[in-house]
Amino acid sequence: MAISSAIFDSSVLSYKIVKQTITNATPNIDVTTEPGNLHEISIINGSSSNAYVKFTLTESAVTVGTTVPQIVLRVNSATSRRWSIPAGLAFTKLSFWAVTGSPDSNTTSPTLSNSAGVTVSVVTS
Repeated sequence: MAISSAIFDSSVLSYKIVKQTITNATPNIDVTTEPGNLHEISIINGSSSNAYVKFTLTESAVTVGTTVPQIVLRVNSATSRRWSIPAGLAFTKLSFWAVTGSPDSNTTSPTLSNSAGVTVSVVTS
C-alpha cells in the first residue's frame, strides 16, 4: 500500500488530494486527518476482479466485514470510474477500503493483476 496526499491552498480554494495505489481489505482510516467535504472520487480497477470500494464518513475505527459503509461504489475489473460531488459531501473522518463483494460482511481483497490493484483518489476541501 502506498498512500499519498497533496495539499493545495489558495485564497480562492483550499483542497487536498489523497491517493491510495493499492486499496484492499485493509482500511485506510481518516485519510485527511481532519473534517471536510468530499468533492470527487476516482477509482482505477487494475485488478483481475470486480471491486466494491466502501467509504465511511464518520467512523474513527473501521473493521472490514463489520463496519457498515455510507458509500459503496462498484468498479468492474480493468475499468475506471469517476464520481463528482460539486456541492461536496461533509465528513468528519473519511475512510475507505476495497473488497470483491457488496455485502457488508465481505472481507476478500481484490486480486492483483500484473502488480496492479485498485487505485482510489479523492479530492476534498
